[in-house]
Amino acid sequence: MSHYINRITTQRQFSAVLGVTQEEFDQLLPTFSKVLQEKAEINYQKNRGTLKIKPRMSHSQALKTNTDTLIFILY
Repeated sequence: MSHYINRITTQRQFSAVLGVTQEEFDQLLPTFSKVLQEKAEINYQKNRGTLKIKPRMSHSQALKTNTDTLIFILY
């Protein structure tokens, strides 16, 4: 799990910071990840013919995981 969540030590802190319980977060994450992947695939297919270079994942990203992205959105 994300290092952001590791800093939250109680259920009360988790709910206060993200507005959902740990259980609700755990239920949201798989669906969120699936939708995020589908959106990335749609964007890739849509722009495939116009890309001049092959997209690379080696660039540094601020939100490296789907967990980090969902935390950012909920925060």
